[in-house]
Amino acid sequence: MSRERAFELIRDGVVSLPQDIKAMLRVVEDVDLSDDDRVTAAGALLHWMSATNGIPGARGMLAYVDDVIIFRLVLEQLKVTSPDVIERQAEHAGALITELDSWMASIRAYLGEGIAVLERALIETRKLKHKGHAAEECVRSVDSATWLYEEVLAALVDLDLPEDQVSRELKALDTIIKPLQDRVR
Repeated sequence: MSRERAFELIRDGVVSLPQDIKAMLRVVEDVDLSDDDRVTAAGALLHWMSATNGIPGARGMLAYVDDVIIFRLVLEQLKVTSPDVIERQAEHAGALITELDSWMASIRAYLGEGIAVLERALIETRKLKHKGHAAEECVRSVDSATWLYEEVLAALVDLDLPEDQVSRELKALDTIIKPLQDRVR
């Protein structure tokens, strides 16, 4: 896979992160999904909000790359466990879901075995706590679910991802490969 194609996909993913976050929030709130799937989605949101980084040393706009990929890993998992719900979610999420398979195939080819680090990070997101709230609580408790919704919306207000800055900073995209590969070993 070409570096240029990976750059385009990840750049577009970072720029669309606010819409993707809203889509992930809708997934967390979808009562047709199993609680287990909703906990995974809530964990991905906590991962983003807590600024936990699955890519060692990633700073600036590169720090959002793991969030972009982890959100898509969640959706990839949900396509297997709840394909009908994800198909319905595609009405709101559009390309995030409809282009998911080709997007993930391209990113897997670019990252190689480094994708395993982010797959493990996704598993760990289920255990994250942010401001005293765990992913499981955000699914099972009305108060924590309300907190998650409000906290995500408040964090989105401060999320500034100008395309020119994203493009400029992601020119260093290749710098994420070695730390991911090192962590695999």
